[in-house]
Amino acid sequence: MLIEALTATPYFIRFLRSEAGAGIAALQAKRVAGAIDAIGKMSNDDIGDITELLSMLFLLQGEQDVAAEDKAILLKHLTLWEGRLDGTLAMSKSARTCREYLEGRTHTTGAWFTSREDHRHLAEECVDKCGEEECGCKCAV
Repeated sequence: MLIEALTATPYFIRFLRSEAGAGIAALQAKRVAGAIDAIGKMSNDDIGDITELLSMLFLLQGEQDVAAEDKAILLKHLTLWEGRLDGTLAMSKSARTCREYLEGRTHTTGAWFTSREDHRHLAEECVDKCGEEECGCKCAV
């Protein structure tokens, strides 16, 4: 839950844009792929949190640096997790979105945002504004 809450903050998004945050998406993908058997035994909530973090990282940094071997492992298991998480909208959506990003899709199916750019714009919107009331940004930066 804490990781999920942090990923939506402007501070986390700024960090991912920085030199220090570069490569986090590929690193996390490698970690998840390396622990795939242990993750498969976790609760649905935990798997949902893992896929939410991955989908946010892929959204903001892209998946182009994810090793082909890690991509193959993740794609296989994300499809399984989608079915397992079915019935929990946000969690199944995050697994599906994560899979679709790894497949190179620019539009997601059944998403609140139809395009990756729309979703990215919404996530980054508050970071690109100063946070003053006049900006209209609802996120305090």
